[in-house]
Amino acid sequence: KGAHGGKYGLKVRVNKGDHYGASLEWLFRRNARPEPEELYFRYYVRFDPNWLAGRGGKMPGFTGTGKLGWGGRKADGVNGWSARGMQRRVRGTNHVQMGSYVYHIDQRSQYGSEWDWGEGGRFELDRLYCVEQHVKMNTIGKADGILRAWVNGKQVFERADIRFRSAPELKVKGVWINVYVGGSWTSEQDMDACFDDVVISSGPIGIGKQRDEG
Repeated sequence: KGAHGGKYGLKVRVNKGDHYGASLEWLFRRNARPEPEELYFRYYVRFDPNWLAGRGGKMPGFTGTGKLGWGGRKADGVNGWSARGMQRRVRGTNHVQMGSYVYHIDQRSQYGSEWDWGEGGRFELDRLYCVEQHVKMNTIGKADGILRAWVNGKQVFERADIRFRSAPELKVKGVWINVYVGGSWTSEQDMDACFDDVVISSGPIGIGKQRDEG
C-alpha cells in the first residue's frame, strides 16, 4: 500500500533494537549537476499504527557540502552542515512531533539543534501527511540562512537567522532520506513508516495530486 494511496511506495521498517530504517541520498554532483544555494524537498509520509516514536530520531531533510556537520561532528562553517527532519513522541499520546535537526555554526553542543514544528507538526498514526521543506544558504558573514517547513500545504516552521556556512563553497549537497532512531537509544519494537511522491525542486512544490502508480 503506497503512502499516497497508489500501488507503490517506500515502506521503511526499523527493527526492535536497531537504529536504522533507511539512509538514502540524492546528491547533485553524483548526477552531474551543480550544487545549488537553495532547494525545496517534498515527500508524503504515513506512520503505521505500530510506530512508537519514543525519544525520537531523524527524518528526511537536507545534506550540505562537506564531510562533517552530522553524527556528533559539530559544524564550524567550513566542514559541512545538515538540516534533517526529526521526530519524537508527543508526551501522553502516541502522536509524532515533527521538527528540524540542524547542524549549523551556532549550535550549542556537538550535536545538532532541535527545532520543533509546533502543533502543526504533530502527526497522528495511520494518517497521510504531505511534508515540504525549504533551505537557503546564508550570505557569507551574515546570519540570514533560511529553513522552512510546510505540512499539508500550511507553513508550520520558519527560521531566517541561520548561519550554515562561512565559506562560499558550502552549498546544498542534496537530500537525505534518513530514518533513524536515536541518539544512543534504539527502537523499542518493530515499526514501519511509508513514504511516497518525493519531489526535489528549485521552487515551491505544494501538495501533489494522488497518482495510481505511487
